[in-house]
Amino acid sequence: MIPDRFLVEYGSILHSEERFSVTIKNNDLLYKEGNIDETSELNPTESVTPSENQWMDFWDKMDDIGLWEWNEHYDLCCFDGTQWKVQISIEDMEVESEGTNDFPDSFMEFMGALEDLMDMDLKLDFP
Repeated sequence: MIPDRFLVEYGSILHSEERFSVTIKNNDLLYKEGNIDETSELNPTESVTPSENQWMDFWDKMDDIGLWEWNEHYDLCCFDGTQWKVQISIEDMEVESEGTNDFPDSFMEFMGALEDLMDMDLKLDFP
């Protein structure tokens, strides 16, 4: 099942070159590394088309980790660190969650499932 909306952003607050985003266009997931903005889907770093089985595995994992119950905001103080955003909707399920220096307990499981879906390393540790 292809989602209606799919946006994942992750990276450094102060260093835009240390960020990435994943969006969807048609059946393709578009990965953009570096300075991400509203034009990021026009010039993706990489484009991936997951199979139907990959999508089914991903949605099963999302149910298992409780993605649909994530809070809207996860924030700890600081002006440096990591920001992230997840906006996904499919059929009658939707999540809009974001944070600064704080994450849901299942965040790394989510990122691992996204890496599996895209069959790539999302480089969560920036130099």
